[in-house]
Amino acid sequence: MKNIIIFSFFAIAAICFFTCAKDQGDVSGLFSDKKLFELAQNSTGHTYYQNGAALPAAGNSPHGSFRLRFNPKAFSALDSLGELPAGNVFPDSSLLVKEALSGNNVNLYAVMYKKQGAWLWAEYKPDGETVYSLFKDPSGCTSCHSQTPNRDFVRTFDLH
Repeated sequence: MKNIIIFSFFAIAAICFFTCAKDQGDVSGLFSDKKLFELAQNSTGHTYYQNGAALPAAGNSPHGSFRLRFNPKAFSALDSLGELPAGNVFPDSSLLVKEALSGNNVNLYAVMYKKQGAWLWAEYKPDGETVYSLFKDPSGCTSCHSQTPNRDFVRTFDLH
């Protein structure tokens, strides 16, 4: 009897552990940092803001000069000038990738992905190393990006 109780306890503990670990490992409901990095690396069908011109850092930007690209879903929300109209929002599944530059080389990918009406934020080195995990408190990003909420947290349109 004692063995059955001990076995039951460990079985329940194992079920709880794996259920909780699954929830903790995928709080976005879809992504891991690795998967989001891979999605950001696939630029097929993406459109660059201002034809891929390297834009200078503006304001207090921590990213330096950069190029910005949109996946087709995000691009569909832009107007004829290639900008999100004031007061509009990007649809779910929108992906924005800021390629921070050092000369002509990308030294950081700052990624925004729209899921269930909210942005997921992350940063990666070109080799895929996570610099800012999508599981981290996004206030490090939103504290700056919230200065222009009328463009769905995207500051580029107001600064360039």
